[in-house]
Amino acid sequence: MTATRDRSRPSAANRLEAALAQIHSDEAKNVFTVVFADSARWEAEAADRRAAAGTPRGPLDGRIVSVKALFASR
Repeated sequence: MTATRDRSRPSAANRLEAALAQIHSDEAKNVFTVVFADSARWEAEAADRRAAAGTPRGPLDGRIVSVKALFASR
């Protein structure tokens, strides 16, 4: 079964840009210690291309994830 892009939902790239705007807002200052914006943009665009082609990697493809600093991210 292949999933198709739900046109009623914003693209992964649009959701990411909204999240990045919130992350960089004054209200969220010092909440995130590291933000991988460039690689997140690349991955969101790739997820949108896969969704448009009807070949997403799975139900979480294109979803935004944050990781608590308790875990090593590098």
